[in-house]
Amino acid sequence: MKSLSRRRNVKQTATDCPGTPFLWKIVETDSGKHVGFGLGTMHLPPGLVLTEEAYISIINAVEDSCNIYGEINLLDPTVTAEIQECMAPLEENAATIADIPDDDVRAAYEAKLMEVVTMGPDDDALVDSLYQALLQLPLLVVEQFIVYSNTPEYEEYLLQTFAGMPPEALDVALLSLGRVAGGVEEVSTQCDVLKGLYPTPEELDVSSLLLVLNQTLSDQITSYKCGDIENFVALQESLYSSTFEENSEFEDIILDDRNEQMAAAIAEILETSDERVLFAFGNAHWLLGDKSLSILLNDYGYSLEHVPAYGKDDAEDLSNERCGVRFNAENGVFELIEANSTNSHVQKNSTSNASGSSAPTPNLSQSPGTSPVSSDKSEMPPQNSSSTYKAWVSSFLFAMSYIFLSNW
Repeated sequence: MKSLSRRRNVKQTATDCPGTPFLWKIVETDSGKHVGFGLGTMHLPPGLVLTEEAYISIINAVEDSCNIYGEINLLDPTVTAEIQECMAPLEENAATIADIPDDDVRAAYEAKLMEVVTMGPDDDALVDSLYQALLQLPLLVVEQFIVYSNTPEYEEYLLQTFAGMPPEALDVALLSLGRVAGGVEEVSTQCDVLKGLYPTPEELDVSSLLLVLNQTLSDQITSYKCGDIENFVALQESLYSSTFEENSEFEDIILDDRNEQMAAAIAEILETSDERVLFAFGNAHWLLGDKSLSILLNDYGYSLEHVPAYGKDDAEDLSNERCGVRFNAENGVFELIEANSTNSHVQKNSTSNASGSSAPTPNLSQSPGTSPVSSDKSEMPPQNSSSTYKAWVSSFLFAMSYIFLSNW
């Protein structure tokens, strides 16, 4: 990968695992004024990747921000519909396990997939039904099942997925808590990324398929949860080098080109915002390469200051009135008062926590099957029949594709 230093991958110990968030203040370089926050995320459940202390700091930053922006606003039904429309032809033409040209590799995938599905429902008929259904899905989805099954920390969330309810990622959870959620990217940009993630049968690379069989997210989760920026970057550099070694053009699409668009959007939003704003994007956007957001924002007159902890006393505790919004208890959304924002990135139909002012007290010790951010919505559904799997497969494909971008 271009312009990235090589670092040693170090094992974590209790003394170098402070559990701090990947949270930065965005500061006007000339004046020193604190105008917003940058949050590097993993597109995984909050209870999996955050310590309680990190979660509290993030929530305090959310409460100290009038607007929360993700890469795209996955709470907007129009946005998700457009993404799914973009994915439909990709799924139709995507390679499946049956398209793997090497007999041994194909057999290894089939065996691994059976191993994965037997972790789910304790019912032979359901296991077989799920196995047959997954055989027909794009390899991208199958690979994600494999990677998650290789990640012990993810086991309870994998079971939740088998029950028909893929877990909510940290980014989506934060959008649901913040005032006036929005996105900084166009759906077409995300579609360009997705196009590179769904190989056709003719594009399959047997050597990369073999690597997936033993991949795990454990090291990334540990480094992220510890707040170890150096080690996390080293892991991401290694991942990018192996993933994009022979495809620098897609590397530009998935990271560098998007970062340039994101930096411009951040600057536009900050220039038109009277209050602080929080931006929650995949961690790699903030940290990797010579076109990371931490570098690009300098050109717009902003710098990042790492925040190991952000306490309640550090926050201004902005009110809904000061932020120009009101909470509509009937539909559970924040609405702009007199459309006081002219920013094209803001979406009015953002959902939020029912309190209308503050986020729930975190409880990361609860079962991993529920999100600490939205525990009121995360009850496990009853055991599903095979027909239920067919009903949620479309939304599941979308969730898996988004989570695959992990830190991107």
